[in-house]
Amino acid sequence: MNFSCVTFMPMLWIITGFLDGSTAIKWLSLHKLNISWSSGYNYYLCHQAFKFRALDKGQKYYCKRYFETMPYIVSSAKDTSTACQRQFFYQRWNCSSVEKAPNYRNDLKLGTREQAYLSALSAATVVHTIAKACAAGFLQNCNCGPMPNEPPATDFKWGGCGDDVSYGMKVGRFFTDIPYNQNFQLSRSSKQLKQLWKKNRLTRAALSLHNQHTGRRMVADSLTRHCKCHGVSGSCQIRTCWKSLPPMKEISHRLFRNYKRAVEVRYQSNSASFEPLFPLISAPTSDTLLYTAKSPDYCNADDRFGSMGTKNRLCNATSSGPESCKTMCCGRGHYSYMMHVPVTCNCKYIWCCRVECNTCQQWVHVTRCK
Repeated sequence: MNFSCVTFMPMLWIITGFLDGSTAIKWLSLHKLNISWSSGYNYYLCHQAFKFRALDKGQKYYCKRYFETMPYIVSSAKDTSTACQRQFFYQRWNCSSVEKAPNYRNDLKLGTREQAYLSALSAATVVHTIAKACAAGFLQNCNCGPMPNEPPATDFKWGGCGDDVSYGMKVGRFFTDIPYNQNFQLSRSSKQLKQLWKKNRLTRAALSLHNQHTGRRMVADSLTRHCKCHGVSGSCQIRTCWKSLPPMKEISHRLFRNYKRAVEVRYQSNSASFEPLFPLISAPTSDTLLYTAKSPDYCNADDRFGSMGTKNRLCNATSSGPESCKTMCCGRGHYSYMMHVPVTCNCKYIWCCRVECNTCQQWVHVTRCK
């Protein structure tokens, strides 16, 4: 795959038609389509995804031209939804609204810090999945990552097959940024561009591009050394090392820390940049998640803000953390009941080599918010 003909600019391309901050994450609905991406009918499948609004015009073009990567992008969509909901399971906002893609609610359309996190996570997941697929030999146009430039220490040598993050970054930039990078560029002095900025359409597009870039950088910065020992009887006379990525769960958690430190900003037309809404000790960097819309407390259902509320959410009556009934239920109180749940029991080791278990019913105590 050759991306050399594609130019990536930090800010901004204009898209004709409607534009909102969730445009570039509508592809997270790809895993919900009943499509076999391994069938090879690329034109038909890409068009079906476009009709479902899981892909925009630029992504449909990408899909047809670089169809080989699509099964891994679809996998990235599923992994993003799973990682987000797992990360926020004990928070009032639990990322369940990601399952409404491509028809997002306002919590993922208006430039909130939750949208910033999901934009970063989705972009990071694409890079991670493609980089791993390259190293595993599943893609024809890439393989192992380049050998590290730094000289090895005396106790190991560079070798093995590292994750090809460089190629993953190219795919990620092209696919996830293309909704904002297509058509044509307008002069920043043009009347049309100023009107779009005024309507906040380009503000949200610029935020999405920034936060997606932050997510990709998080993956690139997560490469760490992994080694394998060689020698007689498992001794470590020689060590071969390569650069590999940690599990996506770890990157998701790092982005969650960035989410909690996200910075509210406003667009400055005179400098064509964002500045913090409130004074900070240090200015935001390319690693900082940015947002422009304050989030509600997510206690009560409110369609204006895309809040689903916490009614009937599970809570922990004995905890003092965010999953506690006091915090999760927002002072409304909670109720408890007992229910039967299936659990594995009476497990036996069968020679050789498996474990067989029965399924038993167990009473558990459940607490939910009023």
